[in-house]
Order: sequence, then C-alpha cells, then structure tokens
Amino acid sequence: MNLHISIYHILLTFCLTSIISCYLRELNIRQLGDTDINTKRFVQFVRDSQSLHTFEVELATTDEERARGLMFRKDMPEDYGMLFVFRNDADHTFWMKNTYIPLDMIFIDANLNVVGVHQNATPLSEDSISVGKKSRYVLEVNAGLSDKYGIIENTKAVFINIFP
Repeated sequence: MNLHISIYHILLTFCLTSIISCYLRELNIRQLGDTDINTKRFVQFVRDSQSLHTFEVELATTDEERARGLMFRKDMPEDYGMLFVFRNDADHTFWMKNTYIPLDMIFIDANLNVVGVHQNATPLSEDSISVGKKSRYVLEVNAGLSDKYGIIENTKAVFINIFP
C-alpha cells in the first residue's frame, strides 16, 4: 500500500512540475513577444490631424546599410518599408541598382515634413533619383502606396520607436 502511495506522489509531483514548467515557459514567450512589439519601429503619416497610414520600418543608419538598402529582395509586405536615416540634411540621391521591387521614395526633412515623393522607381535602374530638396530621412515603400494613402508634399511623418 505504501508503494502505491509513493508512486502516486511521484506521479503527482511530476505532473505538477510539468504543468508549472509549461506555464512558466508560456509566460516567458508572451513576455518576449511583448518586448518584440515594443522594439518594432513605425512611420505614420498624418494630414489635418488624420492618420493616413502606418508602415512598419527597418532602419538603414550606417553607410553600409544605406548602400545596400533593399537590394536583392524579391518582395516586401505592403505595410513595410525601409527608413534611411542620414546625419545631415541634403538633397539625397538614390538609384535602383540590384533592387527588384518597384518603390515609392518618400523624402522627409528634419522637422518630419514630407518634402517630396518619387513614385514608382524603376527596378534595376541606375538613374539618379532625387526630389531636388533637402531631406534627413527617406522612406522606401512598395510602388503605388504613396498615391494610395495620399502621402504628398507637406504631409507630416510621425516616428514611433525610431529613436531611443
């Protein structure tokens, strides 16, 4: 009889330990997920206090990241883009060499105002692309989205989790 009680206790302890372990692992996964959400970066466009659209963005902050940009990628989700961050205001120039995705390029100044949009950049082209105005940031998104969401000159950009 004592042997049955001991086996029962061992099984009960094992089951409780397993349940607690699974619960703690699930809790840890949820916490990691919450952290991931907080580290995602977004650029939202607003005009007349109305949100036009929000893009999740990948940052290109170093010379190497800016030089590579979106080269060699075959596709990109619709609500996604790459934000090029520069140290200085300048009339920044881009090209589409080794870039397979047609893109819209949204040029944004240091005050987070859109100063120009180049729509539907031709994939694989080595032509220079610029808007002829100084900008600090350039957001590349899939072609046609700036028109679809009404992102034009003087639209306001809002950065979410871009800078610490």
